[in-house]
Amino acid sequence: LYQVGIDGKECKKVTNEPLVLSPGREGTLCYTGVNSDHNISLWNPSTNSGTIVYEGTCYQPIDTPNYLYFLDAANDYHLMRLEKSSGTLTQLTDCRVDCYNLTRDYAYYQKNAEGANALCRVSLDEPSGEEIVSQGVYTGINTTSQYVYFSSFQNPSQVFQTSADGPVQVQNFIFQLEK
Repeated sequence: LYQVGIDGKECKKVTNEPLVLSPGREGTLCYTGVNSDHNISLWNPSTNSGTIVYEGTCYQPIDTPNYLYFLDAANDYHLMRLEKSSGTLTQLTDCRVDCYNLTRDYAYYQKNAEGANALCRVSLDEPSGEEIVSQGVYTGINTTSQYVYFSSFQNPSQVFQTSADGPVQVQNFIFQLEK
């Protein structure tokens, strides 16, 4: 990981260890290590220091104002949510998850279950059960305020969209540049 000034100067190496980075909050980066340290940490570039915020075997962390979300490698990569103020840990899925992303109301995730692979979602308010978005194997789950985009694992150029927080209505998505 390198830190570079906004002007492109002052480049310096922060660490030799490969990291899984995700956006943090308030100018930080949220990360886990790849080779050894799998704790969730926050990197503060203004102090050039990292702080462990959760110890575990974590992967793909997402830092939100009230929660940390991550895949728990020690629990077959189930999607977990840690409430920051109380430390309460909630398991959001009962299956192995390959990748995920969040909207305001849902966690969208690729369920990895033999014979039952699917893109699913679970409510963040009441994580009581999954809703299947589309059967199959998908990747590249990206979210906006209105839509969730995802692509076929077998054919990454085949992209789909559905409403982010409304009813599921999967449609082909064809990207066209405006002239």
